[in-house]
Amino acid sequence: MNRLNNFTTESSRQDTLQNGKEVGSDDEPESLAANKTAQKWVYVVFTVACLIVAIFILVCNMIFIAACWRTRSLRTLSTLFVISLAGSDMLQAVGMVLQALFYANNWIGAIMWTDSLCPWIQAVFLTCVPISILSVAFVAIDRYIYIIYPYRYPAVMTATRSKVTIAISWLLWVSFGFSILYQPKESSDCGVTTVVRSSYIYVRFAVFVISAILSGFCHASIQVVAMRHIRQVYAWSRISDTHNTPRGTSAVTPGGISISSLRLVKTFFLIYVSHVVCWTPALVTPTFRLSAGGLTNLFYILAELSACINVIVYVFSIRQFRRAIIKLIKCLPQFAQTDTE
Repeated sequence: MNRLNNFTTESSRQDTLQNGKEVGSDDEPESLAANKTAQKWVYVVFTVACLIVAIFILVCNMIFIAACWRTRSLRTLSTLFVISLAGSDMLQAVGMVLQALFYANNWIGAIMWTDSLCPWIQAVFLTCVPISILSVAFVAIDRYIYIIYPYRYPAVMTATRSKVTIAISWLLWVSFGFSILYQPKESSDCGVTTVVRSSYIYVRFAVFVISAILSGFCHASIQVVAMRHIRQVYAWSRISDTHNTPRGTSAVTPGGISISSLRLVKTFFLIYVSHVVCWTPALVTPTFRLSAGGLTNLFYILAELSACINVIVYVFSIRQFRRAIIKLIKCLPQFAQTDTE
């Protein structure tokens, strides 16, 4: 990650030697010692922050996946792509754990670990970004077909096709990201722009832009049609009330689309917007070799927080997900009691 440009192996080694003397000796200026102490605390803060966020992402997404698996009403095709997104978020959390180890190496002084950690950190983040944005795009395409062509949806979007699409995307981008482990290391730095070849950065950015544009088109088209369907639902409900039709008949539009699916579109749109907003600065900066100074750290912190936002949006905007997660949490003590017995 670009943020690691500020904390490199080479710079750490250079800080330990000055004019042939170890930093920290009696000749060391007090200002330099103060700078070293401040830098050490920066490493400590980043280590703790990465671990806290990574644990939060892992736990939330594991609960989310388990809730979807245990709740039959959530086992839909669009949920498959959402689970793929959750998987990429968990992979991102693993990268953050490796990143925390990298920072810990610097303030503990175990520099020997740093060279082996850097390639794995880069591989994880080169993998999870394309998978994440593609999963968002797959959700948008799935909802686009369902809303725009509801009667063709069962024939076009099948469980087999969805699973094969997800499997191919994961296989392709895992191969893409982890192939850098076999590339010769051209620099002692640990930043994307200095270690990873430009072709990797450009491919990742191109996938992000194309997927974002495609998702934006799908969501814009969905919003137009969804508003029309919602107006039809309200009109149909008024007619039903006039003719004393039993309540609940208007839960489906005349076009065969459920009102709950129309509400679900808003949630997926929020996920799309948060994903684009969080990741764009972090991807634009290394792609165009922009120097953002201290803002670079904030860009990547924002990008990592996108993995937290997904689950939060699902829980607070979709009642089904919220009920499924609460039900799962209530069942955990029963599982623990069964295991002890």
